[in-house]
Amino acid sequence: MNAKTLSLGAALLAAGAALAHGLTTPLIDPAGLKQELLKRRGKPIVVVFWNVASASDLAALAKLKAKGVEVVTVAVEDKNRAAGALTRLGDAPGTFLNKSGEDFHPDYVRFLEPKLSDMDGAFLPRTYVVGRDGKVLRTLEGKGGPARALTLIK
Repeated sequence: MNAKTLSLGAALLAAGAALAHGLTTPLIDPAGLKQELLKRRGKPIVVVFWNVASASDLAALAKLKAKGVEVVTVAVEDKNRAAGALTRLGDAPGTFLNKSGEDFHPDYVRFLEPKLSDMDGAFLPRTYVVGRDGKVLRTLEGKGGPARALTLIK
């Protein structure tokens, strides 16, 4: 078996686990995330990488959406642990589950934050405020990022 076959198998297992818990949240990888952000260019975007410990921060997302902000969230968590928070988010467009579970690869943020060489020292939750031109205006680390993003979006 080659690496590509193993990777496909892992993705199918992850999708199966998500469906087993009644989740229809799509899985995403770094390349898919980049495409999702490109589709939203021209609008302000808030990107949130979160885990279960920071799920309480997600309440501010509805307020961001009400302001016309495109919101993209990526749960960096095992599907089983993220199930409760994902259920509360529902099938909202822009809600994704990290394709590789808890393995948060630096490629997820490398195009948003080119100076970040790896995830050592980078904290979750991590929120990015992206302007209409696709450029990152602010990186917010730690809890409260989505709420702080509300104050930055005009």
